Amino acid sequence: MASSAVPPSVRIQAADDPIIVTMRRLLQAREDGDVVSLAQGVVSWAPPECALVAAEQNVRASFASSYGNDDGDEELREAIRKKLDERNQLPYDDTYVMVTAGANQAFFNCAVALADSQSKAVLFAPYYFNHLMALQMTGVETVIGPSRLDDGSGAPDVQWLADTFKNHDDVRMVVLCNPCNPTGVVYDFDTLQAVSNLCKENGAWLVVDNTYEDFLYADGAFEAGHKCLADQHVVNIFSMSKGYGMMGWRVGYIAASMKDGGALSEELLKVQDTCPICANRLAQRAALAALTDKSAGPSWVRSNVEEVTRPNQQKVLAAVRAGGAPNVVGGAGAIYLMVNIPGSQDDMEFVKFMIKEYGVAVIPGVAHGMPGWIRVAYANVDAEMCDEACRRLEAGMKAWAAL
Repeated sequence: MASSAVPPSVRIQAADDPIIVTMRRLLQAREDGDVVSLAQGVVSWAPPECALVAAEQNVRASFASSYGNDDGDEELREAIRKKLDERNQLPYDDTYVMVTAGANQAFFNCAVALADSQSKAVLFAPYYFNHLMALQMTGVETVIGPSRLDDGSGAPDVQWLADTFKNHDDVRMVVLCNPCNPTGVVYDFDTLQAVSNLCKENGAWLVVDNTYEDFLYADGAFEAGHKCLADQHVVNIFSMSKGYGMMGWRVGYIAASMKDGGALSEELLKVQDTCPICANRLAQRAALAALTDKSAGPSWVRSNVEEVTRPNQQKVLAAVRAGGAPNVVGGAGAIYLMVNIPGSQDDMEFVKFMIKEYGVAVIPGVAHGMPGWIRVAYANVDAEMCDEACRRLEAGMKAWAAL
């Protein structure tokens, strides 16, 4: 007798399983719970006090429980436009802003609005796993390109992209993450411009995820600001989650050129109105305070990066090198290092081994299209816990290599 169960769509079944959910299950399987996580890409600090106060003061206000403008409350959008002009060199008068429920939702809006199921999108390995999953869910065929890990730059292979455009006339979207999740690499502006030029010449959109814009470690890089590409075919994505410690508040935003007369914004609004309608309005008020209050803003973010993230990075880098990593990529930005594991290159088994035997969690590289590697996050623990995580990580890597 045939089963009466109706299966989910073929498209969603073909999408990758969410690695963060997998990691949580692995952590929960350790009975004593003694695991230090260097897995999920979060920060250890809370939002600025002014953001929490703004939320507290407005939680009973009528607007907080009402729908707002699909593309965000105007006060917040105005503050974002000013920030984009000052920090990212995206012109105030020519930039459309849409506030979203986090950067992941911003990317999903783009995936739906910019590419068709009959077209192709390009990601560069190692890629951010949720970018791939969003494309898989929309039915877009994803072409995976290489990054230059051999020379340590971690930059996308521009020549490969040029050849891909020559061989495929249906590439409609190219995706970059800068600073990069998962490598922690910062692409130089010439590379970004080269990719942008190829996209423009071949009628493709370029989507750049700038979630880690505040995590820049080269001397003078933060002060100079995170310069973004500004052109009609370029869409930039940003987040309040990382720098401002607002992961659970879910506030991100899209910045797009208005040179097309606002045509793209109208298409993005279709997706926005169908999914969240609008971002959480109390969260938007908290984000406004975080961006504009004198006690917060970029300088507040920078102090956390300098006091927490940079020292942790140096500790983790020393630990993986002492643990025998043949290659380590990253260190210029974001909150990750991409590490080639010693010994057997089965990175999923390595992750399970590290949790079970040494009580430390990292993300397997296979989730980023890079088997044999791991992604190590270093902003999600305080200094003391980072020391313990590094001790476990180094010891575990040495034990794995000796198996």
